[in-house]
Amino acid sequence: MTLELDLRPVLITAAEIRLAVLAVVLVIAISAGSALVSLPEGLRLAVLFVHLGSLIVGFGAVLSIDWYGLLWLRGRATLADLVGHSHRAGALTWGGLAGLCLSGMLLGPQLGSPLTLIKIVAVAGAAAVGVCALAAGRRLRSWRDTPPRRVLLFGAVLAGASQVFWWTAVVIGFLAREAR
Repeated sequence: MTLELDLRPVLITAAEIRLAVLAVVLVIAISAGSALVSLPEGLRLAVLFVHLGSLIVGFGAVLSIDWYGLLWLRGRATLADLVGHSHRAGALTWGGLAGLCLSGMLLGPQLGSPLTLIKIVAVAGAAAVGVCALAAGRRLRSWRDTPPRRVLLFGAVLAGASQVFWWTAVVIGFLAREAR
């Protein structure tokens, strides 16, 4: 009997998993905190503006990163272009997500609504995927040519999950706004 060691690199470390769990806990805690905060009606429009601005910044950054991924897959951008853009747009993504969470808390979501709970899960999922995307970026930076198939698959799954989570939150936010 021979013992074979799997020497393939780990796609996500235990520390990154802990960070993803922390991101999910923070989103849930901020959402729960909305029950403790009451926004004066005069500030509602300003907070809504911050919320929509944060959506544009955060989701726009995510869309641009995924666009670079598609350009790379089609041979119209290099892997270095994709990784560099992803790294530079990361602050916009996280800033937008943080702005969405904090302004969303002030807007007083209806925590008893199933749609609101789905939106909170979607935002938490987007945050967890964002942390995993940091891990994917770390892995991609270690290759100059085409990365191994499993790293590409990991990135593709993350990009798809990110789109599903962001679009779910956007659509539910739109529906909730229209229902008021």
